[in-house]
Amino acid sequence: MNVEVELIETLDAEGIEAFCRDEPELSSRPSRLSPEALARMIALPEFQLLVARRNGGICGTLTLAVYQMPGEVKARVDDLVAEQTEGGQAIALTLIREAARRAVAAGAAAIQVVSKPALLVANSTFERIGFRQERPGIYRRTFHT
Repeated sequence: MNVEVELIETLDAEGIEAFCRDEPELSSRPSRLSPEALARMIALPEFQLLVARRNGGICGTLTLAVYQMPGEVKARVDDLVAEQTEGGQAIALTLIREAARRAVAAGAAAIQVVSKPALLVANSTFERIGFRQERPGIYRRTFHT
C-alpha cells in the first residue's frame, strides 16, 4: 500500500471535508470543528495538520502540536484518524512516524498521543512502535537524541 503524508498549508474543500468528516470519531461531544477553526490552526506555527493520501484521496488525518515550553519543546498528537482495520493501521503508522519525525526535527525529546481507550487497534499499534501507556488513552514515546 503506497501512502504519502503531506502537510496542509492551505485550506481547501477536500481538507475541510476530511477533518470535519473524521472529527466525530474523536469525541462523543457534538462537533465544534469548522472551516474557521481549521484555518486558525493552519495559521499558527504550533499546529501541523497532516493528511495521508492513498491513490490521490485522503485516507487519514492527524493534528500535531509542537510548542516551546520553558526548558523544553513539547509535541502532542491529539487527533489521529484512520480506519480501524489492518490497512488503517498502516495508515496510522505512516502518520505517527511522520509526526514523530517532525517533532524530533523541531527539537522535542518526546511525543505524546491522546487516544480513546476503546480504540484497541490504535492503542496496540502505539505500543508496538515504542510508545508506553502513561494512563488510559495517553501514550508517550521518548526519543534518544
